[in-house]
Amino acid sequence: MNSISLPIQKQLFDLIHSKFSLNKKRNWVRQYIKEAHLSKSAAYNRISAQKSISFDEGIKLMQFYQISPSDIARWRQTSSALESQIPAQSLIEQLTAFSTDLEQLSAIDADLWYFTHDIPFYLIMESPLLASFKFFNWQRNYSLKPGMDQQQFGREWMESPEVRQYLDLGKCILDSNNRIPSVEFWDANMFNRSMNQILYIQEIDLFAQRDLRSKLIAEMMRLAEHLEQMVISGFKQTAGRVVKVQVYENRIFQSSSVVCSGSPDVSFAYYEHDAPEFSATYISDEVQFRLNRLKSMPLRSSPLTLNEKERRQFFQRLKQNIRTYLMD
Repeated sequence: MNSISLPIQKQLFDLIHSKFSLNKKRNWVRQYIKEAHLSKSAAYNRISAQKSISFDEGIKLMQFYQISPSDIARWRQTSSALESQIPAQSLIEQLTAFSTDLEQLSAIDADLWYFTHDIPFYLIMESPLLASFKFFNWQRNYSLKPGMDQQQFGREWMESPEVRQYLDLGKCILDSNNRIPSVEFWDANMFNRSMNQILYIQEIDLFAQRDLRSKLIAEMMRLAEHLEQMVISGFKQTAGRVVKVQVYENRIFQSSSVVCSGSPDVSFAYYEHDAPEFSATYISDEVQFRLNRLKSMPLRSSPLTLNEKERRQFFQRLKQNIRTYLMD
């Protein structure tokens, strides 16, 4: 049986993906598996062009998803240009999408799963000073603004309209998150990256006020105390509402943090690359794969919410890390 060439096959699936993957109510991958009577692995082998499909399969796909040969031709001509023509989402746009998804999730009966090797993004929003500093570091490292490498961190910068917009958005994210029950995995070294950033900014003399280093580290200690109280109580508290949180110690190495929801109504996975930057996926099977991994982790993790000894040792290590930096 004749097969479609693999490049054409890949473009066909890319085109289907572009039409449906952002529509959370329509899972085209699952639909494809059902219509083609395939296993998940067989379907993904075809979608990734590791296994070819026949002309008959290709025609059925095109009919089912209402795609014409001219659609594929146009897609071939434009897909390579799209990446350079469409600007990447700005940080504010990324966080707006995250805020919107959390707000939708907070309105229904669903859980959030959060795996982190850094300070959980929503928690750093408890401190406007720390949140501003993380944004400052992101801007220095990744923005293309002229002169950002010489910009100082201080009151003037924190009072700028862009930073205010960022903090307002962060507050929305914090408020929404605090209304969603969650299962979270924290690392006892999760403050280290931020503390290294503080020491580096001090070394290159970019603090506009001398006391900012000590204020930032004091804020970290305050945040650590807040986290400990949250774990002891087992609840998040916001606007008079009490919401459950389960916290485990993360003892599994992973290069990036991830936050997931597997609700049928609001399904997503956000990957944190360098706080506060995220990328997101809404493809149900990808989200479910990540969620299944997270749901297996409590079997291999220490339950800080339930185990007093483990909790005490965890926060002793966390606070000792902060004290060590404070003495440097």
